[in-house]
Amino acid sequence: MLKRKRGLKWLSAFAALGLLLGIMAGCQGGTEQPTTAGPTTRQEAAADTTAEAPKKTEAPEETEAPETEAPEETEAPETEAPETETAGEPTPVTIWYTIGRFTIDERTDQIPREEDLGFLEEKFNIKLDFVTSPGDQARDQLGILLSTNSMPDIVATPGAYDTFLIRPDQLFTDGQIIDLGTVIDQIPTYKSIIDENPVLMKNVMDDEGHILYFGMPIFEAEIGMSGGLMLRRDWVEKLDMEMPQSIDDFLNILRAFRDKDPNGNGEADEIPFCGTQGSLQVIGNLLGVQETFSMVGGSGGQVVFGPFEEEIYRERLKLIRTMVEEKLINENYYNFDMQMRDTWISEDRIGAALTGLGNLDKWNNLMADHESFLMWPFDNPAQEDGNRYFDRTDLSKAMRHDITMISSNALDPGVCAALLDYFYTDEGHMLQTFGVEGLTYEMDGDFPHYTDLILHNPDGLGVGDAQVKYIGIPGARTYEDLRVWAQLSLTTPASRQAAMKTWTDTFTEETNTPIPPAMMTVDDADEYATIMADLQTYLLESVAKFTTGEWDIDTQYDAFVEECRVLGAERALELQDIAIKAWQERGGVPYEFTLQRAEIDWSKIPFLSERGIEYMDPSLR
Repeated sequence: MLKRKRGLKWLSAFAALGLLLGIMAGCQGGTEQPTTAGPTTRQEAAADTTAEAPKKTEAPEETEAPETEAPEETEAPETEAPETETAGEPTPVTIWYTIGRFTIDERTDQIPREEDLGFLEEKFNIKLDFVTSPGDQARDQLGILLSTNSMPDIVATPGAYDTFLIRPDQLFTDGQIIDLGTVIDQIPTYKSIIDENPVLMKNVMDDEGHILYFGMPIFEAEIGMSGGLMLRRDWVEKLDMEMPQSIDDFLNILRAFRDKDPNGNGEADEIPFCGTQGSLQVIGNLLGVQETFSMVGGSGGQVVFGPFEEEIYRERLKLIRTMVEEKLINENYYNFDMQMRDTWISEDRIGAALTGLGNLDKWNNLMADHESFLMWPFDNPAQEDGNRYFDRTDLSKAMRHDITMISSNALDPGVCAALLDYFYTDEGHMLQTFGVEGLTYEMDGDFPHYTDLILHNPDGLGVGDAQVKYIGIPGARTYEDLRVWAQLSLTTPASRQAAMKTWTDTFTEETNTPIPPAMMTVDDADEYATIMADLQTYLLESVAKFTTGEWDIDTQYDAFVEECRVLGAERALELQDIAIKAWQERGGVPYEFTLQRAEIDWSKIPFLSERGIEYMDPSLR
């Protein structure tokens, strides 16, 4: 029996969500997250059958596929799209999602409705409708839907999964969403995925075994390596130095960038490391402990509170202070306008950065006419214990954070479930990820090349905007696909080496420090939020004072830790520990890191630029 819905409390609950969201972001280390442009390949699913994706047999002239060959993929069994009966009147299905630049109707200038939305409506005997909200109004509008018990059939939320903007377990407790276990026969593909991947099971289920939402699984490690550390390799060689392998190596290279005029213009204008306060926190994480809560031993290990790990946390503070005190980072790091990075890159001033594959590619292409410019990835530096520590949240949870839920108001939950499950089949995945064959992509063997409608849009849209406008069904989720990023982001030696080798080869789950996406009980979450409202503020202020030298790390650290205790740090740690242990035990199976390495024949994807190819692993050519 469906639980009685409690609506009015959501009005007051949403008033506190902004604070809670900021707190939870702070608990992840307060770091600048690398640009998300991560790759992945097709997942292994249950059925060994074939299915054709919706196609257009005659493509418009402007959408001819690029004349490039693409990589062979990791072998994976294909999943069959279910056959559906189409008797009777269509079932209305309404999907709520946050809208970006384009509405779903705007794609019909190139994509006839019958090729995607119409195809789905016929296949599932449904009538699709969409309710949208601008991103900056999404929280308030969703709060109104919840408080008035007027949720539409399907609700797709960005950032809900592990930022606690929307808590699926609380929505279920309040009767706002259904347990997908009640429509288990309609989600065979999704169910097989979570059954075969223990970490996904822990993420999507609550402690009682209810399946709460559809997520975006990751199956290959490379997908989580969408950003990292990089530096000017040409400067390193000009100064007769080696690529860094330790923190001391890294700092010495930055000092040389600062002092030895590697750009050769006779001015001391080099910016050794360009970044923000968040970048400094990520640098600190390299030592193995984050600003607030960290895992020791990976997602299956033990949670700790950073300041209580006295020896390593002192070293963390000293490293961050060194970066600032010695002017190894731009002086305006605390309120830095990130758009300035491109300007400084073009002026040949930046020596190192922490950013994503997109910028790595962009900067090397921007400076293609420079006689030597080469921004190149490097490993997370090894520490004294021999380990390299990582801050890879997506790898620890094997999922992106966007989720989709079925409302308890749904007219036919089974139809909604079958529709959403479809996008995890091979056929549905192709529609969601690549669009309509002949219009947005063309097949080259088993590889889907985007057409010029996406890559060289006739209306001047960038690739990202063209993808958003013309590809995918709003609100649907599927697994991510390396074939997307192979042809869009891994087309220079530097980016390919970064994602496929440098940032991935040395990764170990045991040295990955982010806490997993464990949700506390409602009462524990309220208590935790109350503690962290003051504790997080104190931490941020204290770290800033240690960083600038206002506080002395050696003489004032003990008082800092004691104040953390007074503000409730021990209880906050206890609450985190309870939630994480429950997450680890969920499903009755231990946590297991299941991500695999991708296998691609890179000889089929030509480079847009070959600068740096001599440094790249030969297997990637």
